[in-house]
Amino acid sequence: MKVCGGDRRRVAGTLGALVVVLATIALPLYAGTAVADGAPATPQPVPAPSASGAGEAIRTLPLLADDSLVARRLPTANDLADVDRVREVAEEIAQSAGVADVMPELWGALETADQEFATGSEYPYDYPGFRFLIDALTPEVVSAHPDELVELAGLLAVAAASVPTTFSDSGIEYGVEPAQVIAHAVAANGSCDATLTEAWLVSLGRGPRAEVYDELFERAAARCPDDPTPRWLWGHRMVEDSINGTEPIGLSRAQALSRPLRFFEEWMRDAPLSELPHAGLADALVTEAEAFDRAHVMPFTTRSYAQRAVGEFGTALALRDSPEFRVGLARAQSLLDDEATMATLDGVDLEQVLSFNEYAASVAEAQHQFARAAALAHAPVNAPDPQTLVYSPVVGTSPVGRRVAGHPGAAVRRHLWRRRRRRCRLARHHSRLSR
Repeated sequence: MKVCGGDRRRVAGTLGALVVVLATIALPLYAGTAVADGAPATPQPVPAPSASGAGEAIRTLPLLADDSLVARRLPTANDLADVDRVREVAEEIAQSAGVADVMPELWGALETADQEFATGSEYPYDYPGFRFLIDALTPEVVSAHPDELVELAGLLAVAAASVPTTFSDSGIEYGVEPAQVIAHAVAANGSCDATLTEAWLVSLGRGPRAEVYDELFERAAARCPDDPTPRWLWGHRMVEDSINGTEPIGLSRAQALSRPLRFFEEWMRDAPLSELPHAGLADALVTEAEAFDRAHVMPFTTRSYAQRAVGEFGTALALRDSPEFRVGLARAQSLLDDEATMATLDGVDLEQVLSFNEYAASVAEAQHQFARAAALAHAPVNAPDPQTLVYSPVVGTSPVGRRVAGHPGAAVRRHLWRRRRRRCRLARHHSRLSR
C-alpha cells in the first residue's frame, strides 16, 4: 500500500511513518475496563536500598559503542543531519560488514520509498523494496559481521530521526525499514544486541500488534538475561498502548489498560529490590490516571491510581534517587492537588533534558504558579546526545518517559510523522504541477 495517501494502519516498522496518536478518551471507551471505579489504593512497603545504591542501568538505543565509527565520525547533531556524511559512514560500515555492494541500491530504494513502499500485516514484515538487502544478508555474512551490522542498523535509525527532509529527496527518514531488515537477519543468529534492536524498532511502529512485540521483547529478555532494557521498553510499549487506539494492536480496552499493571507487578515480584519495576508500575498508573482525568471520567479510580503511583515512585526513590522518578512523582502529586508538588521538583536538574522543563512548566501551570511556569518554559536546556534516541540510566517514564525517553516512541514518532506528511504534501504538489 502507498505510504503517501491510502490506509496507513498496516504500515508497520517504519520510523518515517511512526506515530501513535493519542486517542480522544470518552466514557464509553472505558466502560469495559476491568478496574472498578473507586478501588482503594494499595500502599506499598519501602524495601531497604540495594547494596550498590547505583540501581540498574537501561542501555541507550541505538546500541552504539563509544568507540564505534558512528560515535567517532558523526559526533554532533549537525553531522547526523548531513546526508552525505551519513552515507559516507554507512558505506564504510557496510564495507567492513561485507555488504558494500548493496549500498547504491539501498540509497535508490530509500529515495522512492514514500511512493511505492509496501508492507504486509504479519511479522517479519514483507519488504519487497528491500529484497536485495535481505538476499545479501546471508548466514555467512551475518555470522562474520554481527557487530558491524548492528551498528549499521543503529546509524540508519538515528539518521532517520536526524536528517532534515523537508526539501530533501534522500529518503533517509525511512532508514528504519532497512534497519529492521538488518536487525532481523542478525537476530536469527542469536545475538542479544540485534534481538533487542529488532524488538525496539518494531515497537516503534505505528500500532504493532501486541503479540508481535510481546514475542520479540520476550526473546530479547531471554537472550539478554542480565539486561533490564528489554523489559523496560516492553513495559513502556504497553503503557503507550493503554491510552491509545486498540484496534490495530489486537487488544480490547480492558486488556490494554490492565496489561502494563500486571507486567510491572510481575517484574516487581521477580526483582523486589530493583527500582525499575516500581517506577514502571508507578508510570503506568499515573499515565492511565492522567488519561482518565483529561477525559473527566472515573474520578475515584483516577485518585486511587495517583495515590498508588505516589507510593511506588517513593519506593523507587528509596532504592535510587533519580530526577526522572522525581518528575514522575510530581505528576502523580499534581493529580492529587498535593501542595508538595512543586517542592518535589525543586531538587531536579531540569536542564538535563528539554522535556523536564516542559513537564515542570505544565505542573507549575496546573498548580496556578503561572510566573514559575513561564520561567520554566523559557529556561535554557542542555542539548541531548544526538546519537541517542533512548537515554540511560533509567530513562524517565511515560509520558515523561515518552518525552524524556522511557519509551522513545511518541515524541520521535510525532516529529517524523509530521515530516513525512509534509514530504507527501510536497510530492503531491509537484505531481499536480507536472500534469
